[in-house]
Amino acid sequence: MWKAVTAVLGGQPLPDAVVQGTTLKITGGTYTVTIQGTPQPDKGTCLVDMKASPKRITIKTNEAPNRGKTFLAIYEFGDNDSMQVCYDLTGQAFPKKFKSEKGTQMYLVNYRRQK
Repeated sequence: MWKAVTAVLGGQPLPDAVVQGTTLKITGGTYTVTIQGTPQPDKGTCLVDMKASPKRITIKTNEAPNRGKTFLAIYEFGDNDSMQVCYDLTGQAFPKKFKSEKGTQMYLVNYRRQK
């Protein structure tokens, strides 16, 4: 399980309460994102491409608020206990860099592994 440490959407840092209440669980080809205080988690499938540089992940949401949407993301591990993911929330293209600039729908999250 991964816990968000920082998150930036469109160049704006998300509030600490939202970030600290966000967890990501990846099991095989499925994922669950839980945000404390929301009625239900976001669930779906994820397909990882470890051969791409940077590594890519295609996320298809099956349940909850983003049902039916596809998000394209890139990810990298800092070490065994940290991971950075940059999502393109428009679903149009994989991000080219780990950056969330103002006026974009790029969502950059840093996670720490929970033991």
